[in-house]
Amino acid sequence: MLKKRKNISKPKRESMLAIVHFGICTAALAATIVLLGCADKSVDHSVDFIPVQNAYLDKTQISLQIGSTVQLVAAIEPANATNHNVTWSSSDSSVATVSSTGLVTGISEGTATISVITEDGGHAASCEVRISPINVTGISLDRSTDTVFIDSAIQLEATVEPANATNQNVTWSSSDSSVATVSSTGLVTGVSEGIATISVTTEDGGYTASCEMMVRPYFLAIGIPYIAVDSLTVTLNYLVINETASTYTYSINYTLVNNTADQAIDEGSFKMYYSDTTGGVPQYGFFGKLFPGNSRTRSYTFEELKSKPFGVLEYHHDNFFSKRPLDESLKWKVDISR
Repeated sequence: MLKKRKNISKPKRESMLAIVHFGICTAALAATIVLLGCADKSVDHSVDFIPVQNAYLDKTQISLQIGSTVQLVAAIEPANATNHNVTWSSSDSSVATVSSTGLVTGISEGTATISVITEDGGHAASCEVRISPINVTGISLDRSTDTVFIDSAIQLEATVEPANATNQNVTWSSSDSSVATVSSTGLVTGVSEGIATISVTTEDGGYTASCEMMVRPYFLAIGIPYIAVDSLTVTLNYLVINETASTYTYSINYTLVNNTADQAIDEGSFKMYYSDTTGGVPQYGFFGKLFPGNSRTRSYTFEELKSKPFGVLEYHHDNFFSKRPLDESLKWKVDISR
């Protein structure tokens, strides 16, 4: 005769391990039941996280000059989204860069895309940035006229305007390279007697400035005659420099020859300047009228203080030139070391 099974009472939450003991459920189920049973229903464990749904920029296209900056502003929707962190980037940092706060800087001519992306959700927005150069507005030279001697050189300085123009490239040219040449850096060299116009032109905009350059001869060597015009030959015979404690004494000897058959050469003068034509009163030597076919040799002595730099010797008279130089003079550079 079967015994009547006793009713087993439902265990309390505090005694869930007893369920396992009695074989009513597995240990895993028991653990789940324990966790559920121990939960405090009086506490709300949910988090108030508001996700980002979209991102925008205040500008979608901008134009900027090289070296200039512009601030981009990013907006996130909804405005009360929990995570507002974003990352900025440029598609070409050689054209335009962007800071961690959205400040865009133009680097070189071209186009770049500035993007911002949200940390939450990876929502992105972008702005196309076109970087343009700073255009040239003009050019100037440090002088408009000057004089250079044959086989000597003068440096011209060009200034592009504005000073921060992107393209500073210029091209130099001479109106007559048989008279004067000019290098790619503006160094002018005298080639033969005459006048040439030296010009500089900007690559950007084609702006031009020019300098009228007069080229004059040197007597670079003793005993080499110079034909001033068809009627007159001048030869520097010798130049002696005597040095004392405070002065240099220059003894100069030259010969004039009148090569014409019917024209007399009027009286003229020979001068020495210490540094230039504005540096005080020159010292003179004179010669008389020179008749056709005649020659005359003259010697003169000049004295200068050592404190004054030796400048130029000048042979001066209106009749010496078929095309008169600006200051009506022929300047001799004496290439003698002290």
